[in-house]
Amino acid sequence: MAMCSRCGNKWKMSDYNTCPVCKEKRDKQREKAYNVTQRNKSSSEVYQSTRWRKLRKEVLLRDLFACVKCGKIVNVKPRDHVVHHKIAIIDGGKPFCMDNTETLCHLCHNREHH
Repeated sequence: MAMCSRCGNKWKMSDYNTCPVCKEKRDKQREKAYNVTQRNKSSSEVYQSTRWRKLRKEVLLRDLFACVKCGKIVNVKPRDHVVHHKIAIIDGGKPFCMDNTETLCHLCHNREHH
């Protein structure tokens, strides 16, 4: 018998360090994870455009490279922060509107989507 690293329940040992219940919960969370490849075509076109890259830089400068939710200062490296649409493009949000965007750290961005 092993002890689950998440909930502490005892279970028969397998290839995982979590019990089957916790493994199923974790797998469901991973399925929900924000995945760039699941964006619709029009959203992908926005994020690949020069106009978006320019707006993204302006938003980061406006927010002083800080997450507007928790205040965490994010590094200047492109992958250390997310410029988030408050109203998703697919829900009718304006893709290139400064008022519809905000800087978030990855943790707060994941919270927004889950």
